[in-house]
Amino acid sequence: MSDDTPLLDLDELQELYDADALRNLLTQVRQHLSADLAIIRSEAETGRHEVCRSATHRLKSMLMFVTGERLRADFEHLEEALRQNAINVAPALEQLQQRLGQFDAELATALDHLA
Repeated sequence: MSDDTPLLDLDELQELYDADALRNLLTQVRQHLSADLAIIRSEAETGRHEVCRSATHRLKSMLMFVTGERLRADFEHLEEALRQNAINVAPALEQLQQRLGQFDAELATALDHLA
C-alpha cells in the first residue's frame, strides 16, 4: 500500500458513531497507540520478544477495528520477525513505526476535524 493511502477509515466510523463518541474513541485509540508502541519498542530493544509479541498483538487487534486490514501486513511482518530472531526485528519495527506515524497523523487530523 502506498504511503498516501489513508489508514483511518473515518467515513465508515462516522456512519457508526456520533461526533462525541467518535472523538472519545479516537482519543483512546491515540493514547493506546502511543503507550503500546513505547512498550513494543522497549521490549524489542531488550530482546524480550514474548512481551513484545503480546503488546504487538494487542495493538494490532485494537487498530484493526479502526483501520480494517490496512495495517495487518505491517504487524504480521513484525510478529514473524519476533518469532524468528532478533536480526529481523529492527527493520520490521522501523517499518511498523513509520506506518503508525502516518496513522497517528491521520488520527490527529481527524480529532482536529471533530473538535
